[in-house]
Amino acid sequence: MEDLSRLDLQVFRLIHQTWHQSWLDPIFWAISSTGLGWVQSLLAILVALAFSKGSGFKARFTDPQFFVWPILFMVIAYSGTVPQIFKQFSDRERPSNLPWAVPQETFFHHSFPSGHTTSSFAIAFYLFFVWRGTPRAKWGWVALLWASLVGFSRIYRGVHWPSDVLGGIAVGLMGAGIALLIWPPKKP
Repeated sequence: MEDLSRLDLQVFRLIHQTWHQSWLDPIFWAISSTGLGWVQSLLAILVALAFSKGSGFKARFTDPQFFVWPILFMVIAYSGTVPQIFKQFSDRERPSNLPWAVPQETFFHHSFPSGHTTSSFAIAFYLFFVWRGTPRAKWGWVALLWASLVGFSRIYRGVHWPSDVLGGIAVGLMGAGIALLIWPPKKP
């Protein structure tokens, strides 16, 4: 366990301190903000409307791929709840408590897992698996890239350890897997 803590500290220091550039701060703030549940819900609505076939309102709801979006809201709800349960049991302090850290958010406790990362990866994995083998498959890869950037931003901004982000990825994958088992995607 001590080796993991040491590795966490080394990787955190590399990303948060060594790679820090002030011009990147607003970029990573914006990326990190897309990990918030209300932002993700709003983006899901906008993307659903953009990706749905047909120009009519009814066409948007008869497109088999549109079925993705109601489930996506359930994935967001899962990934907003489960990390909070984990956080109550782990009560791990955040790296923002380190004397040399310069956190860009004021959180100091309940670090594991990263909620932003959990919800982002739950969404990304769900879309990746739903869109696999369809013309939208490339967007699944884009979703995974986005989720990776959200996770990275949480370390960069000084509020999560790398292992918090890895835990968020695992919990997010679990959430996407549960959604896929309960509601298998409809193929066009």
